[in-house]
Amino acid sequence: MLATDELFIAVFGNVRRQQVLDEDPTYCDPYRAFNTYASVLGWGGSESSDKAPCFPPLWEMEEAGGDWDTREGQPRSGSALWVQVGLPNRTGRIIVPIVQIVACAEKVLMRKGFDNLSDVQLMIPLGCGPIVRPSWIAPLFEFSRTRSATTLRYEIDGGEDNSCLHYAQQIIEEANRGLARDGIRFQPPDVVGDSSYLLQEPGEMSRDAWMGRSTGRIKSEVSIPEAFSFDIAAHLAAHVARSCQKLGVRSHILTTASLRNS
Repeated sequence: MLATDELFIAVFGNVRRQQVLDEDPTYCDPYRAFNTYASVLGWGGSESSDKAPCFPPLWEMEEAGGDWDTREGQPRSGSALWVQVGLPNRTGRIIVPIVQIVACAEKVLMRKGFDNLSDVQLMIPLGCGPIVRPSWIAPLFEFSRTRSATTLRYEIDGGEDNSCLHYAQQIIEEANRGLARDGIRFQPPDVVGDSSYLLQEPGEMSRDAWMGRSTGRIKSEVSIPEAFSFDIAAHLAAHVARSCQKLGVRSHILTTASLRNS
C-alpha cells in the first residue's frame, strides 16, 4: 500500500511530433517536460528554477514516462504520458491538486503533439487533505460551436481497501448531485470482483503494487454533453474523489475514464 501521499496520472491517446520540439529524447522527455511546465505554472518545484517559489509547491516531482515514439505506423500499447508526484506533508493543505495535475499533463502533451484523447487514469490520495467541491464547468461548454453527447465508461478501484465498494450507490448518487448543474450524469453502478479491469494502467502505476490487491471495482457509464476532454476528465475525477471522501473513504482510489468500447 502507499505509504506517502502519492498522486499519479496516466493519459492515453496518439502522440505526434511537433516541429518546434527537439528530436533528441534525452533532452525532450516526459519527466523534463512535465517538471518544467509545473515550475512555469507555479505548481511544482523544479531544479531549473533560479529562485525559490513564493509559495509552497502543490507537489514534488518524482517520476514520469510515456510512449513518445512518434514514428508513423508504430503501434502504441502504453500510455502517452504517466506522471507520479508526491504531495508535501504539511498542516492545513488546502487542496488535493487533481485539476492541476490534469491541466499540467494536457499542457505537456499539447506541446509535444497529441490527438484523440481516449483514456485518463488518476490514482488519488483521499486521506491527505480536503477535496473541495469543483467549480461549475457548464459555462465552458458554451465555447463549443457544436456539441454532441458522449458516453464514457468509468471505473473506481480502491485497491485492498474495500470501503468504496460498500458505498458504491451513495458515491454515484453524491457525484450526480454535484454534476447535475453541468448536465453530466452517471448511470447506476455495478460492483464487480473479477480481474477484468476497464483499462490496464502503466506498470509504474500498478494498482496492486501501490494500493494492494484489488478487492473489487465500481463500474458505471457517464453521459457528458460534449466530446471527451482533459477538462471533463479532471472534473469527473474531482467529483468522484469528493464523493468518496464525504462518505468516509480515506484510502487511495484509482479512477479510469475511457472512451473505449463505448
